[in-house]
Amino acid sequence: MHSLWGADATHVYAAGGGVILFSTGNGTWTQQLRVTTEAIAAVWGLSPTSVYACTSKGHVLRSDGSGQWSAFELYDPALGAGCYGIWGTAEDNLYLATSDGVFHGTR
Repeated sequence: MHSLWGADATHVYAAGGGVILFSTGNGTWTQQLRVTTEAIAAVWGLSPTSVYACTSKGHVLRSDGSGQWSAFELYDPALGAGCYGIWGTAEDNLYLATSDGVFHGTR
């Protein structure tokens, strides 16, 4: 695993390789997402219903906490910069640490 984030003791996420895992804090982890073409580099969230992840190929994903993940248009992965970290203060104020430097997304 490369990244760990929790909104609270019952909403904990771990990411690494090609997977995102979720735990309610009971010691059991459930796989929520598996990709085979790139690594999940980081996971972070604003709340239990607003969780983000980024990949080694620059894709950004978002979950509403339901276990489903979808593409989040923030950064153009065609630029070829891998993402290593994600953080922010609001959905329209996110930062990506990429191989090309820090990207500030203001959706």
